[in-house]
Amino acid sequence: MSAQSAAVRTAMRVTRQSVATRGRILTAVALAAIILLLAIAIRIQDGSQEALVGVLINAGLVFQVPVVTLVFATSAFGDFTEDQTLVYLWLRPLPRWHLAVAVTCASLVVTIPLTAGPLVVAALIGGAAEFAIPVLVASALGSAAYGSLFVALGLRAKRALTWGLIYVLIWEGILGGVSASFARVSLRRYVVSAFTETAGVGWEGHTTSAGHAFAVLTVIVLVGVGLCTWFLHSREIE
Repeated sequence: MSAQSAAVRTAMRVTRQSVATRGRILTAVALAAIILLLAIAIRIQDGSQEALVGVLINAGLVFQVPVVTLVFATSAFGDFTEDQTLVYLWLRPLPRWHLAVAVTCASLVVTIPLTAGPLVVAALIGGAAEFAIPVLVASALGSAAYGSLFVALGLRAKRALTWGLIYVLIWEGILGGVSASFARVSLRRYVVSAFTETAGVGWEGHTTSAGHAFAVLTVIVLVGVGLCTWFLHSREIE
């Protein structure tokens, strides 16, 4: 095994151990439990597919995916910055983009199962197995897109969690819901579109084609990793 390969594995392992704290895991599990309970209630009452779609979109893709991803992703570099141990990652024999990719992937390895998994199970519990794959793809892509940006935010900004919540709750939650212009620069639009267009369901918000949504989310992942690499090059590590 080469020195760089060993360094990548070490960076990923250390990051996973750092972000996967008990408090964060419990937060993600609590949100997942709410979604599953809603799916169970829908199945018991009337099995309404429309109601289940509302849960998968509003409780899942619109709220759970960005919030859970935010909690874990901003801590990927943020924890090391806060306790001044980032230097130990930064000094490893790795190109900066390798480190950015390793830390982002380590965060997503934790985040995606905690976001996509409950939504797939909710679709199955709600009696709509045909939604399982579309919601899996949309939530995984959404976590990757949000995660790549939030990892970079956690590296660059103090109080990254607060800034991330402002983006998710105010920019996307309020402004993006009432203005097409704000919606176009909101990840929510593309995450929801990735689900609704592949599942063949409607949504009242601003949507776009599945191909456009997939392309934008993929580009966002690359942009996030690029920003993270740039920040690693430009900042002074203490």
